[in-house]
Amino acid sequence: MSDSTFFVDVIVPLPLNATFTYHYDGGRNIVPGMRVVVPFRNKPMVAIVRNIHHDCPTDYKTKSIYDILDLVPSIQDSQLNFWSWIANYYQCCIGEVMKAAVPTSLRLDGDALISVSEEVEVETQNEWSDKYREIYYYALGDKALKLSKLIKEFGKKNVYSIVSDLVQQGVFSFDSLLTRNKQVVKMVRLAKEYQHERTLEIIMRGFRRSTIQLDILSLFYDNISRSGDSSISFSLSEIKAKYSYSAIQALIKKGVVEKYDQSIVLDENISSTTNNLPILSLDQERVYKEILSSFFTKQVALLHGVTASGKTEVYIRLIADCLKQRKQVLYLLPEIGLTTQIVRRLKSVFGNKVGLYHSRISDRQRMELWNEMLQYDPKVEDGPCQVILGARSSIFLPFKHLGLIIVDEEHETSFKQFDPSPRYNARDAAIVLAHIHQCKTLLGSATPSIESYHNALIGKYALSTLDKRFNDVALPDIVLADISESKRTKSMQGSLTPELYHEMKEALSNNKQIILFQNRRGYGLWVQCRDCQWTPKCLHCDVSLTHHKGDNALVCHYCGYKMYMPKICPTCSGSQIHDIGFGTEKIESEIAALFPQTKLLRLDLDTTKKKLAFDKIVREFENHEADILIGTQMVTKGLDFSNVAVVGIMNADALLNFPDFRAYERSFQLMLQVSGRAGRAKGGGKVVVQTSDVKNPLFMDVIHSDYVGLYRNQIRDREQFCYPPFYRMVSLFVKHKFQNYVDQFADQLAQILRQQFGNRVLGPEYPLLSRIQNQYQKQIILKFGPSDSVSTSKKRIQQIIQFLNQNSEIKGVTVVIDVDPM
Repeated sequence: MSDSTFFVDVIVPLPLNATFTYHYDGGRNIVPGMRVVVPFRNKPMVAIVRNIHHDCPTDYKTKSIYDILDLVPSIQDSQLNFWSWIANYYQCCIGEVMKAAVPTSLRLDGDALISVSEEVEVETQNEWSDKYREIYYYALGDKALKLSKLIKEFGKKNVYSIVSDLVQQGVFSFDSLLTRNKQVVKMVRLAKEYQHERTLEIIMRGFRRSTIQLDILSLFYDNISRSGDSSISFSLSEIKAKYSYSAIQALIKKGVVEKYDQSIVLDENISSTTNNLPILSLDQERVYKEILSSFFTKQVALLHGVTASGKTEVYIRLIADCLKQRKQVLYLLPEIGLTTQIVRRLKSVFGNKVGLYHSRISDRQRMELWNEMLQYDPKVEDGPCQVILGARSSIFLPFKHLGLIIVDEEHETSFKQFDPSPRYNARDAAIVLAHIHQCKTLLGSATPSIESYHNALIGKYALSTLDKRFNDVALPDIVLADISESKRTKSMQGSLTPELYHEMKEALSNNKQIILFQNRRGYGLWVQCRDCQWTPKCLHCDVSLTHHKGDNALVCHYCGYKMYMPKICPTCSGSQIHDIGFGTEKIESEIAALFPQTKLLRLDLDTTKKKLAFDKIVREFENHEADILIGTQMVTKGLDFSNVAVVGIMNADALLNFPDFRAYERSFQLMLQVSGRAGRAKGGGKVVVQTSDVKNPLFMDVIHSDYVGLYRNQIRDREQFCYPPFYRMVSLFVKHKFQNYVDQFADQLAQILRQQFGNRVLGPEYPLLSRIQNQYQKQIILKFGPSDSVSTSKKRIQQIIQFLNQNSEIKGVTVVIDVDPM
């Protein structure tokens, strides 16, 4: 190697606990954070440069970097440091962090879409090699070309190098041609020759036997007659929601209807100036000043504000202060759905300074936002990407001048990533991210986590409280309804107790809206044969199948396994197969029968699978196009509906009776959060909690909205039984497709761990679900007290697992480490 050769440590997007060293002979500038193509396991792979040095490895011969893909780093030093912390703290591989953090297009994964410029000067093409021209013209012939298609045709090494150069020349771009505030929507309209009321009327006579096609044409005819606009169009998704897709396709084939793409603006307000700052109440002003003052001495503040107390207005004022200093703000929400209303409120104030980032936006939009943030210039007062609103993955964005992180609904378990690795908690990681950027963190919740509230009380965080609703609106009245008594007296109306049924009737008569919360989707929770008690179970998971009546199917909510609902019991040939329990779908069916004149909406995973479906349902309910909203946890968090008078919690017992030390805390949080949807504008709302355990002391805390009372009870138990926040926990899940392998390996692992950590080790035990997706699993829990070095202990755990993997006779066992499990 020459004297100009230097060595580069890179991160590859694979579950490997190391960086890998390659040599580079110069020619182009290379710095940490740049993307390079390297040979890895005899295949080209895109990697991120972590370090550059002149120390040649002595134990192996280095390979050469194929190519450099960037002119400037795609990943910043602060991000690389953050990745290292995530990998170290959550005991995962830095390659897994890279894969979670970087958009597909930056990794040049096979799914990355390539857009091709058709306007390339002849002089530019003359400078290309034959291979460049071949790849360019091949790509030019495909308007929606995936990188994987080019790789298959030309090979990874050629494609990465040439595509990279063509990207730098502006000839190729990765999925980022559309601006963030636009989206292409499929539309349908009448073909031009039929865009006349009289012509359409004549053609409709030929469709009398095709009733669905006739209905679609009637939709156009009615709207043309009403509006006089012959070119009226509808979104394809809107038509598909009402009519069969085959009928639409038939009309398209006949040339009567045509399909086309239309770019729509998603941003309702694209103003670039800050305006309409909210006027704060005296309470809000007090809290706002307290938080500003606390930031002089504390890095983290907790805002404990009851539901509808106006926490968002305080956030907006703090964001405005941050923007005046030309700094960026990260506004974290636990659920994608919560962005629906919040993004409108933020955009009404900050316009296109607001960027949206979560898993439901396309890779094209993610890449666009990433590039804009890399180019962020604090000197440009009205530039984009100053306020980022997003779910947990937005902590990985390339912030340049971060001034504040807001974590709204900080108690939510949705901030915790469960699978795949890295299994990080975005709330806790955000506090570390703020430390890296030397900025502040504000946590907000009506029902803070026990850990956060404890940190505030011991002085680790600052604490501010809003204990009244905005404009002194009264909190809703919460009443208990005894399910057991109602069943005994045979006064139940389906799944409704007389108390809830009465409140719903009264609300509907007053033109008010209702929310019903049931934390299980589907029709019946499971089905059973009355004669032999047979219950169908998933073939791949240790769980009963849930009945979905709309699909006439039994579905596993863990792996997606599906079977048709049987009419005859396969065990005893009986026909008495019935549903047990009720999910949101069954409640919807019962309410439709009880209140036939009302319009219902259902908000759960089944009804929100399509893009923008959540937004559509929320908007309809917000605009009072429906009277009753039935949903799972999606309806409990952060939604603001001014006309809701009644909230029904259908089965509180299912929340309480869960084998987890956080069960009471989470039950309280859920019930209080969903209760907060009632009476937000004028007060006087009513919440009916249906339960068979009316004497449970937790309900007194819920009825009186007594978070402090709950905290006192829970913190006493946590300290006595060695749980967080007094003890730190690490869970180990031993997994294998053979149960006896899991048993043997878990026993060996627990034995070695006990030799090292003694009585801190609990288990192994089978969790509530002992098999998921054909993998049996056993759990081992380790607890570490205040005097223990958790970081040292985690490293020792890794070493023990690696030792056992290498020396055990049982092979192929996976051990999943979950730090700070939730």
